[in-house]
Amino acid sequence: MNCRTSSWFHRRHSFSLLEVVIAVAIFFTAIFGVMQLVSSNLSLVRSLQAKRPDLGTLAGKCLMDTNWVEGIETPYDEDFGFNDGGYGSLYPEAGWERDWMLVATNVSLTNGLHRVDIKLTETLAQQEAVSKMSILMYRPSGLESPPP
Repeated sequence: MNCRTSSWFHRRHSFSLLEVVIAVAIFFTAIFGVMQLVSSNLSLVRSLQAKRPDLGTLAGKCLMDTNWVEGIETPYDEDFGFNDGGYGSLYPEAGWERDWMLVATNVSLTNGLHRVDIKLTETLAQQEAVSKMSILMYRPSGLESPPP
């Protein structure tokens, strides 16, 4: 009896071919899963690092601008390619325009409150993306005639 147990023990020293194939299949499945996860995370990081224009920055540019007229205007901006900035600009595939207007239709009824509609256009993956924002600005010096 002792002899049979020891011979069975010595025969069972290595793995069968089927066990090795299953172990290799599990290993490669896990490795390819991890590689897919790393690849998707790298593409996510790349998309987060892409420079894209911000509507808040454009609103700040509108607030700082002193040369403005009512109506739709595409101002010169060296940061934007569509606004005569060229390919050396910060955002070569983007541009913006603004629309200034008094809130009240009668100049004598307003105190200088203006509304500015900002439209940002950018090309993302051969598709045009449009973002819009409106802000209110108080500019009493911008009235055409003083209120009575």
